[in-house]
Amino acid sequence: MFGEYMQLTKRNNPEELVGKKVTFVATRCSFEHQHMMKTTMEIEQYICIESDEVGQILAYYMPDTPVRNAENLRFRVFGTVGKISGAGKGGKTHTEYFIDLDHVEM
Repeated sequence: MFGEYMQLTKRNNPEELVGKKVTFVATRCSFEHQHMMKTTMEIEQYICIESDEVGQILAYYMPDTPVRNAENLRFRVFGTVGKISGAGKGGKTHTEYFIDLDHVEM
């Protein structure tokens, strides 16, 4: 635990983490795969991050969060897990998870 944030591991079930505060070490994606986007974004921006714990995931943040300029630096992410679902390929429902960033430590 890091204060109120739970350390994310590969063993965590993402569905059980929705709405919970988590932390993990990540880097900016070197190549961004296709991802579903939140439709509630107004002034938020996003960055594609990756880690051994979650693979690739989108992290949404406010413009004053310093993650935007992070190139291949490792940084610790602190945020809340969210979930988005919609139509996927083949007519099935596709679900992805994302992080609403509270802050990062460079």
